[in-house]
Amino acid sequence: MVERGDAVVDLDLIDAFLSRIPADKRAGYMDDPERIELMLQRLLLTLQLAHDAEQSGLADDPLVREVLRLQRAEFLARRQLRRALADLPDPDFTQLARERYLAAPDLYTTTEMRDLRHLVVLTRNHGEEGARKRAEELLAAFRAGDQDFEAFVREHSEEPRADQHGGLLAKVPRKNLDTGFAEAAFAIEKKGEVVGPVKSRYGWHLIQLVEVYPAVKRSFDEVKDEIIAQLRAEYRGRKRQEYLDNLKAAAQLKADPEQVAALRTRYLEDGPGAQRLKRYDQLESGAEADAVLGEDRPAAHEGEDPAAAAAVD
Repeated sequence: MVERGDAVVDLDLIDAFLSRIPADKRAGYMDDPERIELMLQRLLLTLQLAHDAEQSGLADDPLVREVLRLQRAEFLARRQLRRALADLPDPDFTQLARERYLAAPDLYTTTEMRDLRHLVVLTRNHGEEGARKRAEELLAAFRAGDQDFEAFVREHSEEPRADQHGGLLAKVPRKNLDTGFAEAAFAIEKKGEVVGPVKSRYGWHLIQLVEVYPAVKRSFDEVKDEIIAQLRAEYRGRKRQEYLDNLKAAAQLKADPEQVAALRTRYLEDGPGAQRLKRYDQLESGAEADAVLGEDRPAAHEGEDPAAAAAVD
């Protein structure tokens, strides 16, 4: 494809580079001549720098060699776990999904929601007692006249932007509301009725019921795909854990207790581990290489299955 000195970029290397980009984004990523040129230039630079590292003996440094071994092992571990799960056949979850649906109907019933309109007198503006008295006065004034509550809220509520939205809370479930506010609001039976004053942690409210959206049990057909997706995720999670547990049980764990205990102090400031990593840390702290080689590149494991990565980690 392209080469410069000892650096050669062929289709296999480009395929390897593109493997780190999600499949549905690869065509778009490559449909840009400038991006292709930038990719090729950076791949060449990466190969040239790696060649210089080999020539200078950097690759023979024991710590660098172990870092590369770890990176290789982590990559292969992720790929192997994903391959093992990819080859796993899924059973038919339909009957199990129906059983789960029948066993826990509350899980598939929508929560009652309401449209509420409220006027608030803020405690921070009047104090507790002053806010309560002001709310009582407003309620009496509203009931004394033939007034539209929305217009009344826009004029008198102390909620920010109440003059714009008229104090409307649209399709709110009980759980999203302050406890005292929720108890009063969900006790109203007649649309248009105004109750109050009702105390919340913010102040004292007048509340009007605008609309009720009753709880509705969703049919099995509506939730079937959702339940099957949950069952599949649980099934694959169990199989993933079984696979990992079998690996752990395949050979007896052996450890040197003294060396394991020594890890607690190895990386203290004057510890042998800290001293060994000092030079490596100095090289890692520079961002210059990332600025040259990392810009506009996909993450090393972008698009990987997070569950698989987490299991390996």
